[in-house]
Formats: sequence, C-alpha cells, structure tokens
Amino acid sequence: MIAYRRPVRFEDVDAAQIVFFGRYASYAHEAMEHFFSVLAGGYAGMIVDRGVGVPAVKLEARYLAPLRYGDVVRIEVTTLRLGNRSAALRYRFFRERDGVLAAELDHTFVTSDLRAMCSCEMPGDVREALLAHPETPPGEVVLRGPPLAAALRFGGIVSRDGAQVTWSRLVVWGLAALAGRLRQRRGRRDQARSRLGDRRLRGRRQRRKRRRGRQRR
Repeated sequence: MIAYRRPVRFEDVDAAQIVFFGRYASYAHEAMEHFFSVLAGGYAGMIVDRGVGVPAVKLEARYLAPLRYGDVVRIEVTTLRLGNRSAALRYRFFRERDGVLAAELDHTFVTSDLRAMCSCEMPGDVREALLAHPETPPGEVVLRGPPLAAALRFGGIVSRDGAQVTWSRLVVWGLAALAGRLRQRRGRRDQARSRLGDRRLRGRRQRRKRRRGRQRR
C-alpha cells in the first residue's frame, strides 16, 4: 500500500460545501502519479519520454462520508487486479482528522503505446510497481496462478478469476454455499411437509365420506 496526502482546496468544494464527487477522480490520478513515482523518471517520464500511458477504461466509486474545505485526505493505493496489459487500482480516501473512510474508487486501466494509440504489453518496471502493493488485507493469504485458482474448490464453487484467491474469499464462498444448501434442505422439508399435509387432508376427507355413507344407511 502506498499513501498519498493532500489538502482539500477551496476550488474542490461545491455549493453544498463538500468536495464535488468528480474531484475524487482527480485526487485518484494524483495518487496514481505518486504510486508510479518509483519508476525511472517517474510517471511523467513514462508518459513523455517512453510514450507509455495508462488510460482509464473503467471507474467505480463508492461515497461514504463527506470531505470539506480544510480537511486533509489520505489516499491509500493498492493493486486490485493485474493482467497482461491491464490492471486495476483501488483508492481509499480517509479523512485524516478522524480516520473516517470517505470514499473508495476502483480504477481499471490498459497500458498503451501513446504513439501508436493502441494497447501494449505492460513494461516490467510498471508490473513490479503494481506487484509490490497488492490488495491483501492483513492476515490474508494470497494464492496466485490460473491453474491453482481454477483447481480450487470450496463448497462446490470454482474460482474463475485466474488472478488471485484469498482464504477469506474462500470462507465467504463456503458460507454462501452452505446457506444455499440449507435453503435447499428447508425447501425440500417444506415440500415434504406439504405433501404429508395433503395426504392427511385427503385421508380426513375420505373418512368423512365413509362416515356419511354409513349414516345414510
């Protein structure tokens, strides 16, 4: 994880006196530039000198608490996914004064040749920078590799992401599978009770008919 700090400036705030939602993308880009500052020449060197860019192809945001003018925001950046030509970064925006998580943003980009304007293989130093900061909560074990991820089975569920599988995710999958099986068993039990109730009801009706027949005689 790499952390980047910056103050909320006057021009970042809208008429509601909180940070305008579109500014979070700008904050994220600043944090990304800081993330790639470990490269030779930094982010600017990658763009200007090497002609390699990382244009965004997908952006997802979750807004949880407001940021206001005068706040300092701490942005924690981790690598969410990593492919051959694409990757996704996760940004967590914390209010530094109280540690509250204000927002999360997931940003998917594709490494591109800016001269040919097409995707290209990810440079090795860019990949190393991304690998150095995986999205792995403390205490989790990360299992990597398509064969391993494809072979993992837990609770009847097979991982298909081919990138990483964590033990906590396996536990979640197992609990979800267990809940599904319990729902199935409950459904079968309810069906059995319903059939038993139908048989008992038919038996009662037949006994009533027989009694009425005897009474008429």
